[in-house]
Amino acid sequence: MALRSNEKLYHAQLLTRQALQAEGALQRALVESVLFELVLAYRGFLSEVAAALNEKLQADDARRMSQQLQQRQRDSSIINELVALERSGDWPAQLLQAYAAASALETTSKSSAVQSADPLRLVAVENDFTEADAERCQRWLHALQSFIDTQRAYLQEW
Repeated sequence: MALRSNEKLYHAQLLTRQALQAEGALQRALVESVLFELVLAYRGFLSEVAAALNEKLQADDARRMSQQLQQRQRDSSIINELVALERSGDWPAQLLQAYAAASALETTSKSSAVQSADPLRLVAVENDFTEADAERCQRWLHALQSFIDTQRAYLQEW
């Protein structure tokens, strides 16, 4: 599991470097690719945490993973921390919302509302990604990498 998350993080890092230097349609394509790789890394890490608990679970976000663990009468401080970050609108929520928005670009028009990762929130979609979006992806990449590194150290001690 860790190998897959690491691979996706590495791909996101390579794509982010290119996106920061690109412009126009190339940058949009690279940013969407970065989002895809980051979300796969995030989901892979969720599965990694579940595996550390000897559970075979798959979830798109920490809230769903937490619900699945609760149904099995299990708990994870790592998942709980991610749930809190998702609910507070921090980097995991922003990442998932951006991914949902980018995934919906083909089926929505400019500035339309699409369903985000949180069914209670809507996010506005802009068809134009800018350099700021590449920079935002870079911040999400660093946040996710830092979080994963910290939590893996914790899991190894556990």
